[in-house]
Amino acid sequence: MRLRARLGALLRTQLDDVLPLLGGLLSIRTDPDVKMGGDSSSGSVASSVERAYRTWIEAVAATGPVALAIDDLHWADPSTRLMAEALLEATDRAPLLLAVAFRPDPTSEAWPIRLKTMSEFHHRTTELPLTPLTDLAARTLADLLLPERAIDDATRDGILLRAEGNPLYLRELLTSVVEESGQDRSRSWSVSIRHLLPSSLESLFVARIDRLPPEARRLVQVAAVIGREFPVKILQRAAPSEGFDDELATLLRADLIREVRRYPQLECTFRHGLIQEAALSTLTPGRLREIHGRVGAAFEEFFAGSPHDHLELLAYHYYRSDDQSRAMAYLEQAAERAAGLGAAPQAGELLRRAKKVADRLGDVQSARRIGERQARLEVAP
Repeated sequence: MRLRARLGALLRTQLDDVLPLLGGLLSIRTDPDVKMGGDSSSGSVASSVERAYRTWIEAVAATGPVALAIDDLHWADPSTRLMAEALLEATDRAPLLLAVAFRPDPTSEAWPIRLKTMSEFHHRTTELPLTPLTDLAARTLADLLLPERAIDDATRDGILLRAEGNPLYLRELLTSVVEESGQDRSRSWSVSIRHLLPSSLESLFVARIDRLPPEARRLVQVAAVIGREFPVKILQRAAPSEGFDDELATLLRADLIREVRRYPQLECTFRHGLIQEAALSTLTPGRLREIHGRVGAAFEEFFAGSPHDHLELLAYHYYRSDDQSRAMAYLEQAAERAAGLGAAPQAGELLRRAKKVADRLGDVQSARRIGERQARLEVAP
């Protein structure tokens, strides 16, 4: 198999110990005769997976310097955070650079790893806080984003004041000025700062989405439900339209989404997470549930040959849809898979949601079965 062939030269004698664990982590089926080793308890499995991941990264680093970038760590679950944390010790032994980006939120999973790096690995840690742009840098950026003398000094000063040194906000403020002016860049214009833009960045994105043609607005809403990054085939299945290609091109030209890759299939991403959140905020609860159901069905059809490898994704969408029976089935299966990988907190959360669905459906038998699984998970060593 390809995974064995690629890892064999790197891991050599460690291959048989690491292969099944990495295979499970990457949702890749390994040889049927290869079994997960070690103790079966969730804690032991979790430690084994973390150790296998660290072994693989160190083996890659043995062939040359490795830079591993982790974006948006503040959205990580505990298991993912622990896996990233397990790599810290490897920086003392291998040419490994961890570049981690996160919001300074003490309640997120990013905060424990920050504290650990600052206290135990301070000799290898450099913290780069993103401070607001200086006035000079903000003016330079504004001049780069707009043609010379495109706006008068008073309007530019007002935009710079409203942006408060946030480059994303500054860009969107300038974009809004262009759109409000009819995109006539052949002349200079003046805009009343009082009526320039909504007060928050999310409202600014909502205003841009509201100005889209109806078909493109509908498409960006469905894309937002799929996720920050999404396969275009899934988007097309969930939002079929004769003018799909034109609507997608409209979103790309508006710079709300961007291409990530074209091969083996076309995938796009929202230019910023706040754009995705803004698109979601334009949906009513009923419409949101309806789209989640269609997205779940699209993924279910797309992954028909390997649903086991995408259980949590399917559970996520059906849990937020009106198809609660499917949600419960996928939640239970996803919980079983998470427990098998040693991700006990994740498995517990999935079972909690499954129990909530069972209670909502009035399915007493399923609720009892799920409750028993929750109890077994809680008492596991």
